[in-house]
Amino acid sequence: MPVDAQTHRDPVINRIVRQLIKEETQLTTRERRSAHRNPLVRPVTVSLRNDEDIVVRGFTRNISEMGVGIVSDLNFIEGGIAIIKIHSLEDEATRIIAECRWSKPFGDGWFASGWNFLNVARDNA
Repeated sequence: MPVDAQTHRDPVINRIVRQLIKEETQLTTRERRSAHRNPLVRPVTVSLRNDEDIVVRGFTRNISEMGVGIVSDLNFIEGGIAIIKIHSLEDEATRIIAECRWSKPFGDGWFASGWNFLNVARDNA
């Protein structure tokens, strides 16, 4: 028996999924953005400029020409500068210098952060 594409036969699962979607909608509508963001889920590494030993792995949530949203297991400091390496499916990973604009809890041991792009990272950056 095929499962309906719109709802699961278990109403508890339906309620859980609706709640998660509602939380995401509330999160994104509260953010004040200067540019439209497009959904993008790609692996990233964030290398903090003030401490080259700290490299954090995570995933992008969305991206625009102005910046990127990232989910990782580190609560970044607002105003911190990092090199963000975004995985590409067709080319070498892109490395961009960015400033952390905000960081907040995003679940048990996870944090969402917003980054403003500053410049393309050169090989010696």
